[in-house]
Amino acid sequence: MENSNNNKLVLVTGGSGFIASYCMIALLRAGFKVRASLRALSKADEVKGMLRQGGIQSLMRCLLLLLICRTSNPGMQP
Repeated sequence: MENSNNNKLVLVTGGSGFIASYCMIALLRAGFKVRASLRALSKADEVKGMLRQGGIQSLMRCLLLLLICRTSNPGMQP
């Protein structure tokens, strides 16, 4: 039986966060395609490493990391 989630896409914001990594692992294991937002491209390797440690190496093809541009809001943290 085919997984009914195979064509479903989920956006995870704050993709470099601790909770987001667990959410992405669960979603990928459930067959979803995942897009995750990052505010710093330098975090991409760190995120991929967390996901590999979570055992989803073979599912990395279903993951896309998106760089979100910072605004000029002075209260926004990097």
